[in-house]
Amino acid sequence: MYYLIISILSFYLFLVLLLSFEGKKRYIGFINTFLISLFLTPIIGVIVIIFSPRKAAFSHYVKVNKSYNRNKKDTKKTLKISKNDDAWIKIKESDIGFA
Repeated sequence: MYYLIISILSFYLFLVLLLSFEGKKRYIGFINTFLISLFLTPIIGVIVIIFSPRKAAFSHYVKVNKSYNRNKKDTKKTLKISKNDDAWIKIKESDIGFA
């Protein structure tokens, strides 16, 4: 009987952790998904995850095929690429206004 209780609790915790890692990809987050799934059953956790929107993926690289001025105040940091070339440059979130 003791092993049955331990195995059921282990399976329950496994489901909660599995849902929490899926919640990490969404706006609800890992901790909130973990707590909801733990205290309100994983079925409620699945419902909450389904209705929580996914986080927008942010790419730190931008493909450019023409002049790109990284810092508008300093023209020395301008990346010049010929017309037919493509390049991937790394940008910061502050470069596109997320800071």
